[in-house]
This record gives sequence, C-alpha cells and structure tokens, in this order.
Amino acid sequence: TYYLTKGWFEVGSDPLSEYEKLTEKYGIETADWLMETQYQHYKRLLFVAHHPEDLETYRPRALEVAAYCERFGMRYEEYLGSQEFLGQIAAALTDQHAPPPEFVVVSPGGTLTQEMFR
Repeated sequence: TYYLTKGWFEVGSDPLSEYEKLTEKYGIETADWLMETQYQHYKRLLFVAHHPEDLETYRPRALEVAAYCERFGMRYEEYLGSQEFLGQIAAALTDQHAPPPEFVVVSPGGTLTQEMFR
C-alpha cells in the first residue's frame, strides 16, 4: 500500500509529482522506467485523512494521482482516520496496564506468531 496524506500533498511528494519532476530532469523514457521500477509492486493507493474537510480539499489531487497510478495496477481507496487510534497508541505506551485487545505487542527480540492475530 502506498499512502497519500495531506502532508505529502502539501510538500509535493506523491507519485504524480515525482513523475513530473523526473520527466523534467531526465525525459519521459527514463522517468517512465524509474517510476515503473519504484511502484510496480504496489497494489493499493490509500488516501488517509483525519478530517472530512481534508478529504474534500485534497480528493481532486488524490484522484489525479490515482489515475496516474492505474498504470501500475494500483486501486484507489480512501480512509477517514481519527485521533482516537493515536490516543490509544499513546495510552498503550504510557499506561502500565495491558494494551487494548486489538493491539499486538511484541517485546524486543520477541517472535510474531499467527495466533497473535486471531
């Protein structure tokens, strides 16, 4: 999954912006090759926003990027996140109690097992 966010759009760091910069610097053929090499294994382009206003504001650019990324076989999705998840992470890191059941915690040097995700 390749993630798009408001912050990445604001600094001009998304696949379409990269392609435009590479085309200007190296020409179309080299830019196409570089982009194909970099993005060929991504299957999903996910625009994550924390506020509905951000979805509305940045959706037009996200859709332009999605149209470009179709050449790599990426499917476009949107996700409206929330501060709740970040709050849960902060609480899990600072609280001495057990983390919420939806969190998988692995100690340094620990091993992940399939059972942890059931």
